[in-house]
Amino acid sequence: MSRHAILVHKSSAGSGNHSRGQLERQIRLRGYRPLYVPLTGHPPPRLGILPADAVIVAGGDGTLRAMLPHLLARDLPVAILPLGTANNVARSLGIMTPFDGLDMPGRGMDVGLLKGLSAPRPFVESTGLGAIAGLLRREAEGPSGEDKLQRGRRALAEELAAMAPFTPRLQLDDEVLEERFLIVEVLNVSHAGPSLVLAPDADPADGHLDVFCVTMDGRDSFLAWLQGDRMSPPPGLRRRARRVRILWDGRCDLRIDDQFVPQPEGPVRVEMSIARRLVVDLPR
Repeated sequence: MSRHAILVHKSSAGSGNHSRGQLERQIRLRGYRPLYVPLTGHPPPRLGILPADAVIVAGGDGTLRAMLPHLLARDLPVAILPLGTANNVARSLGIMTPFDGLDMPGRGMDVGLLKGLSAPRPFVESTGLGAIAGLLRREAEGPSGEDKLQRGRRALAEELAAMAPFTPRLQLDDEVLEERFLIVEVLNVSHAGPSLVLAPDADPADGHLDVFCVTMDGRDSFLAWLQGDRMSPPPGLRRRARRVRILWDGRCDLRIDDQFVPQPEGPVRVEMSIARRLVVDLPR
């Protein structure tokens, strides 16, 4: 009996040069019948009722984030085909080319959960405060590919150079950090922002969150790294924790994956931890 795979395709992701026909041919070669679902806005409701043995997400990080609630609800194996620009999640999993995701050995990928806003919010890449979140807020549409990444890194440098520090109370398990921060990134994967390797040792399936911070005193060092070759690990504070708590007063920007969060009316305590795990695999 033929197996079925839901193919969710964001045709405008990245350079947009992978057609439905190309994707479906490759999926059929792996022994699956593709059930094509174009993603132009919110995922269609019928995703929950389509018969399937796996889900294939063809797009960028934003496509994966949009699909996350549906993936968690279906609890099916997921194959990731990176067609976006940064592809932070795919890179962190070792998926470097569009069809690697159809052939990679199965592995797990943690899903984080942020609590403290109006409703719990899952995340797969990172949650962050400060300059990278501010970059998301100000980032304009433009060319894709390496040009977009370079533009994003330049814009991040400008954001970082101009911003005032913020002083949240940051609790990582039992450790408390109270510094003048410019960047706080709570990562589930190694890459974030415009394809920056902020947590080189991150394991997306270890049940922990990796925390990377840049303080006011470390601004010049991080700017030099950002504008250099970025082959060495970035300068900053690094920690690993199962639970991260932050008192957010709205004086700095907050993002959840690629979503910018509006400022709250007053201080909000947010908490992040690992909640679920997805199986990243196209079973043979």
